[in-house]
Amino acid sequence: MEKLVVPPELMRWARKRAGLTVEVLAMRWRKYPQWESGEASPTPRQLEALAQRTHTPLGFFFIPWAPSDELEIADFRTPEGKRPVTPSMGLLETVHLCRLRQQWYHEQALLKRSKPLKFVGCMQPTDAVVNVAESIRTTVKLQPQGCADAEDAELALETMIGHVEAAGIMVMRGGGAAVVAAPGIEDPEFRGMALSDAHAPLIYLDARDAAAAQIFTLAHELAHLWLGISGISNPHDTLVADGRVIEAFCNRVAAEALVPLSAFRDAWDMNETLERECARLAEVFCVSTPIILRRAYDAGFLEGDTFHAVYQKAAESVNRAEIIRGVSGKPLTPLQRVGRRFGEAVAAEVQAHKVDEHEAMALLSACTPEEVWTVGGSHDEWVDADLGDEVPAYAHLVGR
Repeated sequence: MEKLVVPPELMRWARKRAGLTVEVLAMRWRKYPQWESGEASPTPRQLEALAQRTHTPLGFFFIPWAPSDELEIADFRTPEGKRPVTPSMGLLETVHLCRLRQQWYHEQALLKRSKPLKFVGCMQPTDAVVNVAESIRTTVKLQPQGCADAEDAELALETMIGHVEAAGIMVMRGGGAAVVAAPGIEDPEFRGMALSDAHAPLIYLDARDAAAAQIFTLAHELAHLWLGISGISNPHDTLVADGRVIEAFCNRVAAEALVPLSAFRDAWDMNETLERECARLAEVFCVSTPIILRRAYDAGFLEGDTFHAVYQKAAESVNRAEIIRGVSGKPLTPLQRVGRRFGEAVAAEVQAHKVDEHEAMALLSACTPEEVWTVGGSHDEWVDADLGDEVPAYAHLVGR
């Protein structure tokens, strides 16, 4: 029977992280002490059961190092002077997994002698916001796209992600991590993450946010890459009261990239009520109402006291109506979770027999070897399309 070689330190890490003892696990698997000492190895089915017992993603047993229990990138989630919330295991797992994927993609880029992306780290926080925003718009072909409803917003988000990935940036999405704010209500522990790397820049989005909210977070994380600064963020929570120079700058860049102030001033109707005008322009620019309020304040259409009062009310309304934690419109496909750029790269290496199933499982967060072959399987546009050389590598993995 096939055995899997798992580094003993990863066995110990998973066990200790779950608060279990060797004796407890030995009651389930007689040879567990030998697994942890390296004298024996589990079968694939045993390792899958162990992953479930220790609440550990199966792919973590195949990474080359034991993950740290501390956040390894900058934490921009709270205003300066306020200590960030201690990261949950869910957040740590997400960061570890994204770093693992980025490292793999970086190595592949070097092997293929890919040129570094010039826009990563090309700007400084002292540069003009409009210049950074224009650079982002030009690079990712960002154009204002109206959205009259949630379906339009989803389409706008997918379009934007497609352009970002075409520019060379990996975009991944998932359930994020949440903290309990009140009985039955969860708040996002973080909304986005940027991992800067000239060969393998990566952005992660909390897919449980409304599409319009994800669009702003994506623009915010793009600003992080343009600065060459990695970190996790809650951009919507720091849009107003934020003393951090980096986050404030990235928020302003995101707002300018999505809602250019000159176009906003031209579109603003002074004769309309504030509520109706904000709702109308939120559809025009496909962003949330709080972002429109912020731009109205930036444009000088709202005074400080009025803005803060109205903004707080609008933000609370969005949290209740649009960003219902744990509830999303459509489930993400496997390819949406890992991103097309990354998914195609892994699929190509599997096809070329340069990556085995177990490594692919770790990279794609697949629970079984069979799941590796489902990457992109829900993308019907490849089924009967006569695309010739344009057919992506992952399409062949599912027999298309």
